[in-house]
Amino acid sequence: MDQQSQAPQQASKLPIPRWEFIALCAALMALNSLAIDIMLPALQQIGATLGVENENHRQYVITAYILGFGGGQLFFGPISDRFGRRAPLVVGLAVYVVAAAAAAIAPSFTILLLCRLVQGIGAAATRLIGVGPDSVVDGLVASHAHVNIVKPAAARAEARVRVVISVSLSVRINSKALSHC
Repeated sequence: MDQQSQAPQQASKLPIPRWEFIALCAALMALNSLAIDIMLPALQQIGATLGVENENHRQYVITAYILGFGGGQLFFGPISDRFGRRAPLVVGLAVYVVAAAAAAIAPSFTILLLCRLVQGIGAAATRLIGVGPDSVVDGLVASHAHVNIVKPAAARAEARVRVVISVSLSVRINSKALSHC
């Protein structure tokens, strides 16, 4: 009987502290939104710098990311079924970071679009494996008593992260734009 009473106590403990788990979930959830929202205020400057003549073509930066994100889910779903969750998630994060760095130094608009497509593919891993259905979050939380607490807390944390980053970036971009006037 003593072993049976210890089992529920061990099952209700996360392998990491709760605040760290919520912060990790929020960061994974925020990556996709951040990758889209961070580009919107700068589309005009990106187009001008890379010589995009048609103003409507600047929006392809977002379209390329969304296409990669959608297609990447078709790739990472079966891969995570075969190899587990951790390795594909780490690979997806690495692809995301490398593609974001490459996009930041892209010499042409075509290269930027290619980098954003690849970045979207990497971001698909964070959404699908990290916080999507049958995700790491669901796997860790499913056996715990606080299922209804962790996901809403992570969503609130993601919203706060997005607001802080969006406001700070928009202030910085607007101040740089005004200094050039």
